[in-house]
Amino acid sequence: MMRARGAIRLLTTVLFTLFGAACGEAGIEPENPSDGAITFATIGAGEGHTCALTSDGVAYCWGSNRDGQLGIGSDFVPGPIHQVTGDLTFSMLSVGWAHTCALTPEGIAYCWGGNNSGQLGTGNQTDSDVPAPVLTGARFSSIAAGGAHTCAVAVSGSVLCWGFNGNGELGDGTYETRTTPTLLSGGLPLVSVALGGNHGCGLTDNGAAYCWGSGGNGQLGIGPGGSTSPVPVDGGYTFDEVALGSTFTCGIEASGAVLCWGELFGLDPVSIASGTSFRGSAAGFRHACAIDSSGAGHCWGDGDWSTFGAGANDTAMAPVPIAGGHVFRDLAGGWRHSCGVAVDGTALCWGVNQFGQLGTTAVDEIANVPVVVEAERR
Repeated sequence: MMRARGAIRLLTTVLFTLFGAACGEAGIEPENPSDGAITFATIGAGEGHTCALTSDGVAYCWGSNRDGQLGIGSDFVPGPIHQVTGDLTFSMLSVGWAHTCALTPEGIAYCWGGNNSGQLGTGNQTDSDVPAPVLTGARFSSIAAGGAHTCAVAVSGSVLCWGFNGNGELGDGTYETRTTPTLLSGGLPLVSVALGGNHGCGLTDNGAAYCWGSGGNGQLGIGPGGSTSPVPVDGGYTFDEVALGSTFTCGIEASGAVLCWGELFGLDPVSIASGTSFRGSAAGFRHACAIDSSGAGHCWGDGDWSTFGAGANDTAMAPVPIAGGHVFRDLAGGWRHSCGVAVDGTALCWGVNQFGQLGTTAVDEIANVPVVVEAERR
């Protein structure tokens, strides 16, 4: 659902993502989008919807709009993709199960979509089909949307969370659901946060990982059991970034090595691919993906419903290359689909298209390899 990166990695990633798309990475030949196509910088995936930002901060969403998570001010969903309503531009965006949140360049947080547990942070539990400002005076440097909860890192260094808290996923030491932001307990100096289905994790500036919330599958990295406040992941590991699935967690070390723990992987962090360096990790419901040093994408975990984009359905605990030879700058994992942005800004998705979450008109079909999102300017 959402990944967290350490401070230096976050800064360089955002700068490249928002301003370096047209050039591609050094030594990587960019793909060529069709004339008139909308080009993207980053992408996120939820249960049945997908959202992406262009290089100039315009948000587009597609797929299920049952709870208003496309942010288009209507339940009607014409065409493959849709520009989010309003004149707002955003510096980053995060997609949860059925809600979406984003930050303006000034650090103001907006959320839209499902709000049954207060995950929009608007002080109520009413869905919003347009971006709604989070009720806080804080300005934020990053934001993460999870199952039915949201967390964000304030520029002051504090972390605030809101939404469902039945498993302690707000990390405030209670099980009380919150419709407005509440402080993460412990006062840890976290520089980034990531959220899963019912848990959260964050990184300090030196890469130490802390997690909180549901832990029945070992996803907190402390063995079985949950916590209503942040606890350090066992083993003394340090990470450049972490990505959280529904009931598991993966982290990428400074060397590029990947470790995962929780459902599918076990209670202790296990190495996913020795000898290969990865970055840009993303986690979905029961699968994860990352980008290797050449820009190629790989996925692992539960590959049912073609979430690997490798041309076949399978389960693999080692990285499986995404088909098509695409060179990626960003990846995202959803419930039964995955998406990526190529270095030229082309958006691609694969997996289940039940709600149009792949951004194509072939609704109800399954794409077992990446297909280009139909993002023509209208």
